Amino acid sequence: MTVEDTIRAAVREEVRAALRELLQPVLDARRPEPSGPPYLTVKQAAEFAGGVRPETVRAWIKSGELPRHGKGRVLRVRREQLEDFLARGGAERETSELDLDARAREIVAGTVCKVRRTP
Repeated sequence: MTVEDTIRAAVREEVRAALRELLQPVLDARRPEPSGPPYLTVKQAAEFAGGVRPETVRAWIKSGELPRHGKGRVLRVRREQLEDFLARGGAERETSELDLDARAREIVAGTVCKVRRTP
């Protein structure tokens, strides 16, 4: 490592430290304080996500995009994990990302099975 590289590294560290010190209050102010319960029902999570339908939240859970909490029929979502998911743009998935053909096959298969099961 040359003297020039050492000086650059030192300056870089000092600039980062100064920026961190200056920007930390701004970042802390932008970070909302957690309010409400740490776990949300599917309905609460749907409202929190901007008014999506509860079925959408269940689909996120079923696909593994959002972790499930609870046992049996009790289904909960951690508020913090939902916030992270939404911050990553989870609620704004493009339709092109969805496998519509596979979903159509699932729907048709489910309909056919229901029709066959009825007496």
